[in-house]
Amino acid sequence: MSKKFSSTVAGGAIVITFFGLIGRGLGIIREAVFANYFGLTTNYDLYLIGAVLPITINSIILYLAQNFYIPNYKKVKSISDQKAQRFRSVAFAGFTLLGLIIAVILFSITDQIIKLYVQNANFENLTIAKNVFNIFIFTIPFSFSTAILSAILNADFEFKFPSFSQLYLNLAIIIVVLFFADSIGIFSIAWGYLSGIILQFIYLYYKTNHISTITYRNLQLSELTSFLSLSFLLIIFIESIGQIYSLADRLLYHRVDSGGIAALNYAFIIFLIPISIFALSLSTAILPKLSEISNDGSIEEKSENIKHYFGVNLFLIVPITLILLLQGDFIIKILFERGQFNPGDSKITFRAMQFYALSLIYYSSYAGINKLAYSSGLIKELFLVALFASIIKVVLNYILVDPMKQNGLALSSSLSFLFLFLGTYFITLINKLIVSKAYFTQQLVINLTNGVFSYLISIILFSNIFHKSNLVEISQIILFIIIYMSIAKITNQYYLNVYSETLKKLFNIKPYFLRS
Repeated sequence: MSKKFSSTVAGGAIVITFFGLIGRGLGIIREAVFANYFGLTTNYDLYLIGAVLPITINSIILYLAQNFYIPNYKKVKSISDQKAQRFRSVAFAGFTLLGLIIAVILFSITDQIIKLYVQNANFENLTIAKNVFNIFIFTIPFSFSTAILSAILNADFEFKFPSFSQLYLNLAIIIVVLFFADSIGIFSIAWGYLSGIILQFIYLYYKTNHISTITYRNLQLSELTSFLSLSFLLIIFIESIGQIYSLADRLLYHRVDSGGIAALNYAFIIFLIPISIFALSLSTAILPKLSEISNDGSIEEKSENIKHYFGVNLFLIVPITLILLLQGDFIIKILFERGQFNPGDSKITFRAMQFYALSLIYYSSYAGINKLAYSSGLIKELFLVALFASIIKVVLNYILVDPMKQNGLALSSSLSFLFLFLGTYFITLINKLIVSKAYFTQQLVINLTNGVFSYLISIILFSNIFHKSNLVEISQIILFIIIYMSIAKITNQYYLNVYSETLKKLFNIKPYFLRS
């Protein structure tokens, strides 16, 4: 792929989305395999409890590395390339060392952590959760290393390598579970995850050194810990918010329905699919551009970038939200309903997913607007927003868990996500980073009107069909999308043209994605 194309926000987003679609496709297969072998069983609940803290840490560090490294790297690079090279090496060594330290600390307090989650459990259940936890601890240093390597490559607009590397993780998990689930049960997921993260690290380390060498000469301990500043700690907390929700939910494991935690997990995975494919692809591509603008650009240019982010994101997320809310039960049935995952499990999972889907539009928009805040140095303000969002989540968890069980935990997450978006949008407004104040609302109304109208037409056209088969459900979704796109074309919606032009550029380029 040409450097020129992949260095643009649209080009970078398309590259990330391309591999994101493949990765999410593998992720869906992975979850379908889990559902087939483990369903909503107690053992799967115990796996989720044992894995939650290490996976949460791994997820946090992925976003932390991007939001810390890229803006700071761009600032240093604007001073000199030599200092940028030094910063790159120090960041890699420092993050790797931090991952090792955290892994050692967690290993030393394994019993205390597991007993906190699995209260009044028998010895067998405690042992299962503990062993899963210990396997996942070994993934932490590799995750820290891959996170900073991904950030290094993204900062240089080499989006294709980090995006492609995600495929190793899902492939390894699927293969190990398929071959070893019958013999080692739930532990096959943990060993697959560890194998995948090691393969991902090897691939990214090779690609990073091939493009921009990492050196270890004369590195001092003071340099390796120099990034542990107040702003770094604040970013850790900010990026922890979306991830610690799983921790908060699983603390209430004993107060939800049996299999409720597993249902929340499956529901949240579906909720995250459009965000990870589209919203995070675009926000990952836009961060290096926003960071460059911070050094030598104008507020108007930044505002224009985030305005286009809203437009491109909402054009796709609005119809996806409607599909999840209105036909999500069919999607869950197709993806998961086999083996140990029965029709009753589908109903439980769908109800939870509907509550998550209520915030999909706002949470996907937050993925972009928080990059605007990061690139503008509004870290303390983001911290306050994240702090209040976490308080809302925890308080609502305890208010809603008894009357609504796992659905209450999903609803508390959605309300907290809504606050995250509104709070971040407010701080960018008062800091005059957004010139077109009504643009988000305008695009939301346009796409929502189109979406609701298109869905109503699709329902009317299928209203005479009383027996809803899988083919009918799929046909209705396809018809809805065709009508939605047709109306966008007839009304000459700008962001349909943006997607069309970007895809044309993509397919006019020779597909040598993995060349250096």
